Amino acid sequence: MRMIQVLFFSLRIFFNIIILLSLRIYHNKVGDERFT
Repeated sequence: MRMIQVLFFSLRIFFNIIILLSLRIYHNKVGDERFT
């Protein structure tokens, strides 16, 4: 049971990092288009 909790916790952190990175890349693309 403890192993499943640790795996789920690490998966949540992993997905949070991916979402933050994708949002940052998306905003950078929008910013470039806006400034150009």
